[in-house]
Amino acid sequence: MLKGVATGSEQAGPAPAPPQPAAGKCEPLQAVIKGKLEAGLTAQRICQDLATEHGFAGAYNSVKRMARRLTGGQELPFRRIKCEPGTEAQAQAAGRAASLRARPPHANSRTI
Repeated sequence: MLKGVATGSEQAGPAPAPPQPAAGKCEPLQAVIKGKLEAGLTAQRICQDLATEHGFAGAYNSVKRMARRLTGGQELPFRRIKCEPGTEAQAQAAGRAASLRARPPHANSRTI
């Protein structure tokens, strides 16, 4: 048998716990960040305010991560278009009907 090679028959101790992340630079300012988020400010604005008001020297990404953690990463709202397909493009084109006829047919296509 080779020295230093584990055969699996030896009993290994419990697996070491994964390292815990170090406290970020935003941790002491968590209450301030939460208050500014509730006021409707963006992470970019909060980072700028922290730098001027509290002398924050951390990075924008750390503020952004803290804001995302505090808000739970809210998704953008779903917005439904409340008109029939093509009606807005037709309404816009209705006022320029004469100029549209003067163009070649392929120039009249609309992308929505």
